[in-house]
Amino acid sequence: MDQQNTAVMAHGILGSVSVVAEAAAKLADDWEGHDEVHRALLLKLSEHAAHIRSVLHALVRGLPHDAFHH
Repeated sequence: MDQQNTAVMAHGILGSVSVVAEAAAKLADDWEGHDEVHRALLLKLSEHAAHIRSVLHALVRGLPHDAFHH
């Protein structure tokens, strides 16, 4: 798959990952008086979704050509 197609696909997924990250963060922030284990899981979900969003942003911007050969 060429870099341009990868960027288009990454851009398409980016919106969905952003929604997941924001929803998890919002739920975790509003989790007063509830189970701390579930709140911790929501925070972890938010962190990992943010990481995926960061990787997708990098793919949208483009990577060096040799990054696709590793």
